[in-house]
Amino acid sequence: MGWYSEIKALKLFCCMQNEALAAIGDINTNCPPSYSELINTLTRRFAPENQTELYKTQIDTRIRKRGESLPELAQDIKRLVRLAYPKAHQEVLDSLAYRSFREALNDYDLAWALTQSNIDAVDDALNLALKYEAFHSSHRKPNLRKLAEVSEVNTNYNAPKTHFKGGNSGKGACYYCGEPGHFKRDCENAIQRKQKNNQPRSEVSTTNSSNQGNC
Repeated sequence: MGWYSEIKALKLFCCMQNEALAAIGDINTNCPPSYSELINTLTRRFAPENQTELYKTQIDTRIRKRGESLPELAQDIKRLVRLAYPKAHQEVLDSLAYRSFREALNDYDLAWALTQSNIDAVDDALNLALKYEAFHSSHRKPNLRKLAEVSEVNTNYNAPKTHFKGGNSGKGACYYCGEPGHFKRDCENAIQRKQKNNQPRSEVSTTNSSNQGNC
């Protein structure tokens, strides 16, 4: 029986690292610790009985942080519950973690959805919460697409106005001469005709007489 305890102590010691190794640093190395001594030392370091109330307080005040994912929140809740109730059965731990997870979400709609689902385990609550967030995220994207579509419509609506102001850049035909590439207001034939019609009759007569004299 003593040999078996030594083997367990050796295997446990080989698995230790970082803070666990530091926790057993005060053990007398001249006398190798037994398995029960290692367990008691680690328990005092990582799950002291006088700190259970502290962990319970941390659970009660735990709120989901900005940018914190749901799996991260659930994992931390389960850690705190194990530390706060080290002697509880797994089913009790799951139920306590579920309720703590639901309260830590700080989201009334999501908490209500979890309550109506009749689940009592934190892992089931996590799966449902992930589906809930994925659903709402997918239904927010169409609104962004609609904004992009409206912006594109406004751009296309304003484009013809800019094109119209470009003068000769239009591809339509002139209503006056029928030639493409310009509008009637820019047509040289129309401008010359308008200028000719606006000349005083005396100037027209003088011009005609001069032309007849030259003949």
